[in-house]
Amino acid sequence: MRKGPARARQILPDPIYGNVVITKLINRSMKDGKKSVIQKEVYKAMELIKEKTGEDVMKVFAQAMENMKPSMEVRPRRVGGAAYQVPMSVRGPRRESLAIRWLVQAANSRSNSEYHTFAEKLAAEISLIAPSGENVFRLETENKQLQKEVLEIVAKTTGSYQLEVNSLEDITSPILYHIEIKEIRQALLKDKNRCIARGLTEQANLLQKIGT
Repeated sequence: MRKGPARARQILPDPIYGNVVITKLINRSMKDGKKSVIQKEVYKAMELIKEKTGEDVMKVFAQAMENMKPSMEVRPRRVGGAAYQVPMSVRGPRRESLAIRWLVQAANSRSNSEYHTFAEKLAAEISLIAPSGENVFRLETENKQLQKEVLEIVAKTTGSYQLEVNSLEDITSPILYHIEIKEIRQALLKDKNRCIARGLTEQANLLQKIGT
């Protein structure tokens, strides 16, 4: 039986930039415990960003992280024996953790034929996100079946954000669709088709009740 809350592990700043978030990014990107390998890739990415933008790389990185941090997320809540996805605000530490996770996932999802190293992928991702000035609102679940009206409710609850739908196929009912959300944020022409969010569940129709 646990005697108390687990102590938070102290994370030291990285040796080059003296930044704790860079250390967290390195740790999240690491594969098979090869930290020295991924350190070189992350630092190379920072060099590429500096060459491309000509700006202070830490300012660019900080802006990208701020833009990636979500303000809302959906979490399961049991009501009357059924689990519903309920939108909730995201606490501070989790906002940063999610932003780092999504940044690494988005970088890894980039094409190997176009980007040959993780450094190139990460640099491209950070450079793309930093100037957008828009936060990401991400809803990720397994089931992608929902009512069409729910999309409008989500759009309203997230302010000026738009939903970029990758595929839209009518099934069984004129108001029921199978969709795959590729992006949930205000779309920019240059990154319109990028993948940030991957789906919404049919239980998200609860948002329709909350939004009305």
